[in-house]
Amino acid sequence: GGLEVQYLRDNIGLAYPDSTVEYEYALTSQNIWLGRSFMLNEAKRSNLLLTAKFSPIHHQKRPVVTVDSNQIFQNSNLLLGSVSFLQYKTVKTRYLKSFGRVEDVPFGFLASFTAGYLYSDIWALGYTSFRTGYAKSFNNGSYIQIASNIGSYFNKLEPVQGLAFFKTEYFSPLIKIYNSQLRFVGSIQYKNGVNRFKYEWINLNDEVRGLSSKNSSGTSKTAFTTEAVLFTNSFIYGFRLAPYVFANYGLIRYYQANPYKGIFYSGIGIGLRIRNESLVFQTLDISFAVYPSRQTGDKLYRVMVETSEPDIFNDIKVGEPYVMPF
Repeated sequence: GGLEVQYLRDNIGLAYPDSTVEYEYALTSQNIWLGRSFMLNEAKRSNLLLTAKFSPIHHQKRPVVTVDSNQIFQNSNLLLGSVSFLQYKTVKTRYLKSFGRVEDVPFGFLASFTAGYLYSDIWALGYTSFRTGYAKSFNNGSYIQIASNIGSYFNKLEPVQGLAFFKTEYFSPLIKIYNSQLRFVGSIQYKNGVNRFKYEWINLNDEVRGLSSKNSSGTSKTAFTTEAVLFTNSFIYGFRLAPYVFANYGLIRYYQANPYKGIFYSGIGIGLRIRNESLVFQTLDISFAVYPSRQTGDKLYRVMVETSEPDIFNDIKVGEPYVMPF
């Protein structure tokens, strides 16, 4: 379980189709949750998990809130509960999302059902969602992960703030090249919002890296990403090097759920990840990308310098109940 109390004062810009409006707000929020796990099969590590959460939010400063505008600033009380089945183990591997260090990678299966109720100063909504996750490690060193989530609030049986999400990610077996290791990574993702607020958008920034979020926004997207990374044996003054090439493609749509339609974007490029375990940021990522398919106003190419840490596999883990963010 857990307990969190937060006071936040900030400005936020809400991007509408024809303009962006900035508001100042202040809020107090609490987050209280509890969970209990029941072992069903010790040999297979199968568990039944029950979790519940209560999360009230109260604004001390906000703009005018109505059913049709500024709903993000509503004062609300959210109650959620979930029932989950989890079969979960870990396998030790290398060169999956790190630079040769031993990684504990989860594999197994998850099915989770969440239901709840939101009461606020503008409406009362029910909520339901269903989430699944599957991960498998193969004997040849490859790895696959599949995740899905579909859920929505409901106002008199009409879906509000709905979301459908699917993603699959595959890591190829390692290919030994002299003293280095080569791995190919690919992913497919689909996300679609249903009856979202007018100022809520998603973009292709994370999938087509470096792409402008302003021009690639929509309410639904499909993305396909590929990468080939070479984990070299080079060790220069404590730094490890991993050059890579990538090709990313995406479709973005407005109020259209068809995964095969939309405005097409693409980005291809090269990069170099530099890692030093002794530094605070650890991984420095330098890349150069070209965008063959872009919109008016987008740059033809971009140079990016970022610090990053490997993502943690969490699609088959269970924590507090939550409403999946858009």
